[in-house]
Amino acid sequence: MHHYLAPYIGAGHSGYYVDQPAADVLLAQLRALRDVPEESRDYKAIVAISDTLIAMPRIPPDPFRPRGSEQPGWAAIDLRPDCTVLAGRAVLGVPVRDDTIGTYLGEDLRAKSAAIKIAVASRFGLTLEADTIPDILAELLIGHARTDGTRWKPLRAGHDRLLKIFLGPGPPIWQQPVIAGGVQTSDSFDRGDGDSLGANWIEVAGDWDIVSNTARLVTTSVDARCRNTNAMATADHYAQVSVLSSSHAAVAAPQVSVREGNAASETAYLHYLITSGGASEASVLYKFVAAVGTQLQSTAFAWAAATEYLIRIEASGSSISRSIDGTPVGTPVTDTSIPSNVYTQMRAYGEAGYQQFNDFQAGDLVEGHPAIKRFGGVPFAALNRGVW
Repeated sequence: MHHYLAPYIGAGHSGYYVDQPAADVLLAQLRALRDVPEESRDYKAIVAISDTLIAMPRIPPDPFRPRGSEQPGWAAIDLRPDCTVLAGRAVLGVPVRDDTIGTYLGEDLRAKSAAIKIAVASRFGLTLEADTIPDILAELLIGHARTDGTRWKPLRAGHDRLLKIFLGPGPPIWQQPVIAGGVQTSDSFDRGDGDSLGANWIEVAGDWDIVSNTARLVTTSVDARCRNTNAMATADHYAQVSVLSSSHAAVAAPQVSVREGNAASETAYLHYLITSGGASEASVLYKFVAAVGTQLQSTAFAWAAATEYLIRIEASGSSISRSIDGTPVGTPVTDTSIPSNVYTQMRAYGEAGYQQFNDFQAGDLVEGHPAIKRFGGVPFAALNRGVW
C-alpha cells in the first residue's frame, strides 16, 4: 500500500451509484444467459433484468471521502476534528501510487523517515517524536488528540485492554496495552555505534554492541542475553522487539522474554524465531526455570532472511501468549512455573553479526487509562476514534 496525507474533496465525487450487491446479482444472471445458445435465449428475461437494473434506486455520492478513495481497496484513518465538515486530512492507503492525492508518506509502514515526520508535523502544526507511520498515528491519536472539538478524538482501548490502530483489513499496524500506574520502557537504539547498549542494559551473556542504530550480537553464542534494567511494576507484563536475521546460512534464533529474574541463572518465558540453515523455521514459546529449558509450544512460521519481524510475548497471570507483527501465533499456554519475576530481556542464539534488534518495548499489563511515556506519558480519558 502507498500512504498519503489526503484532503477531503467534497463535491469532487460526481455521479450516482447503484446498490452493488443487487447489481452483482443481476450481472451474474446476464453472464449466465450469455452461455445459452442464441436460439434458446429468453430475451424477455434479458429485458426484465435490464429494466430492473435501470429502475434500481441510485445512491448519492459521499461528499466526505478523502481524495484517492476512488481506488478499489483504499483505507483511511480520519483525522478531522469534525467528521461532518470537509476541513481536515486523512491518512490514506491505496494500492496504486498516485501523487495527485496529497502528501506522499511512503510505502513501507515501518521505514523510519524524518521527512515524513516533518511533513505530518507541519500539516497539523504539531511537534512529533515518532518517525514511522504507525508510531506517528499512535502519537497523533493518543498524545495529540483532544476532546474539546479542536482536534480528532483520542483512541480507545478494546475489551482486550489493547489500544489498536488498523489501516484497512488485516492485523493492526500498531498496538499497545493500556497502562495505569505501571511501568513502560522502550529503546530505539538510535545512537552512535558503541561496545555496549547503554545504561539501561546489562549484558548477562554474550557481547552486544550498537551498530547502525540497532542492537547486535557480535559473538557467536548459544545463550546470549541482555537484560533491561527497568523492573516492571507487576509480573503481568509484555515485551516486544523488532528482529532481523541478515542470513539464514546457519542457526539463528532471535528472542525476547518476560518474567526474567534479576540474576545470572536463567528463569523466564521467551518467544523466539528459529531457523537452521533456512530449514525447520518456527515461532517457539519456551521457558527456563533455573536454567532448565522446556518447550511450551512451537508453530511453523516461514520467516525470511533480511526481513524485520516484530516478535512479542506477554504474561498475564498463568496465561502466556505471543504474536508476530501484531498477529497472534498459536494459542495462549497456561503455565504457573514463573509467577513473580519482573524483568525483561533480549536474547539471541547463533552466529555472530547476523541478528539485529530494534525498537524494544516492555510494559505492565494493568487496566486503566493509557499513559504512553514515549509520547509524553500524560494520562487522559480514552474516547472513540473512527477508523475506516
